[in-house]
Amino acid sequence: MGQELALEAGCSPEALNPMLQNMMNQLLKQPARLLQTGPAMRGDVQSMNAHLNLLQDHPEMAVCYRAISDFIRFQSKKIEKG
Repeated sequence: MGQELALEAGCSPEALNPMLQNMMNQLLKQPARLLQTGPAMRGDVQSMNAHLNLLQDHPEMAVCYRAISDFIRFQSKKIEKG
């Protein structure tokens, strides 16, 4: 999805490579649930709604965004409990 959105915005999909490489390097060291950051992890509903607003022309991506965000929130509650 990121590559598709990058192309749509006139950016090279390869611009995402450093971020993806860093993420993969971190995942070799720690579980993903411990590395998660972002609005879903923080419970930042305002930012998540802004992201969904940006995806209004991509309803299939919005469905995926909601599902992933819900899962991240579920996982963050498990982490908070220990």
